[in-house]
Amino acid sequence: MGGDHRGQGLGLGRQFVARGARGFHRLARGGQGAGGFGSETAPDGSHGLDSRVRGAVLPILAGSVLGRAVATGEGAVGPIPATPENAALLERLGPPAPAEAAVLPLSSNRRIIGILYGDNALSGRPPGDLKALEIFLSQAGFALENSFLQRRIASLAQSSGDAPRAAGAGG
Repeated sequence: MGGDHRGQGLGLGRQFVARGARGFHRLARGGQGAGGFGSETAPDGSHGLDSRVRGAVLPILAGSVLGRAVATGEGAVGPIPATPENAALLERLGPPAPAEAAVLPLSSNRRIIGILYGDNALSGRPPGDLKALEIFLSQAGFALENSFLQRRIASLAQSSGDAPRAAGAGG
């Protein structure tokens, strides 16, 4: 079972929005983009969203749509106000500016560890019903938390010289 699910959020996201980005992880130092999809060539000839967000560090500012998602832990769908707090995100997204966007946090162990962003900027359509995507992100958070705990247990066992034991094993 298990496996690498990092790309599944973007794949599922494509069902709801035409353009999206995942990541903005390492939130304490600003969000670092992990990848994107959609608008491979914008009307102005610029490169696709993936090349514009991958590795880019965006500030997570109070009052920005990313900052609100991190502060509240709640997703939101609506316009991105053209404010100084959102300027870096809007610039990185490139044209056209979206009429509405979805910003959905990914949480693990009660901390926001990433954000999934999506819009339909080229068509102007609002994002669809995102309930399935929100459920997926919730489950992904649980899976990440489980993975972190398994690594921590293995690290503690290694540092103490003990091998992990199966539950209920006598000794």
